[in-house]
Amino acid sequence: FSFLSAYIMCKRKFHWIYGGIFIMIFPFLTLGTETTLIPSNFGEVEVRDNTLFINGRLQCVGDTSFGEIEIAKLALDNFNKEVNVLVVGLGCGLTSKAVLDDPSVISLDIVEINSKVVDVSNYFNSSRISLNDPRTTLIIDDAAQYIKQTDKKYDIIIIDAENPTIIHSSPLYTVEYFKLI
Repeated sequence: FSFLSAYIMCKRKFHWIYGGIFIMIFPFLTLGTETTLIPSNFGEVEVRDNTLFINGRLQCVGDTSFGEIEIAKLALDNFNKEVNVLVVGLGCGLTSKAVLDDPSVISLDIVEINSKVVDVSNYFNSSRISLNDPRTTLIIDDAAQYIKQTDKKYDIIIIDAENPTIIHSSPLYTVEYFKLI
């Protein structure tokens, strides 16, 4: 794999392109006061002010986060054919909706490890739209395991997951994982 030194920084999220794979890393950020949290095996999920947090770390902001939309557009701009897309991480659904806005997308699989993120998806327009699109298949699974086990081939894989220092996200950032994709 060759490392392309294309870095994009927008809305407190860092993006890079590695061997043709677009990667997003979310920095640690805690905002506001405590609210009711929904416990899960992968961190406590909170929706506050149209914003998704996991263990107090900002994941996405409603339907206006520029970074998720741009990363989908960047990935899709490299193809002039119909494509099958895998998005790792549902979040607020911004990346998935931006993918589906492109008419060249014939299928979108979303792999989300945390079922509680799916449970709160109705709070976000982009998630509702993405999950109700007939081209979308939602898979609740560990993305690293899913990619190891699936026979399905993807033209584009977009990783929209937490920072690699988060234990359940760290397998997504290994040499083994990048060799799989």
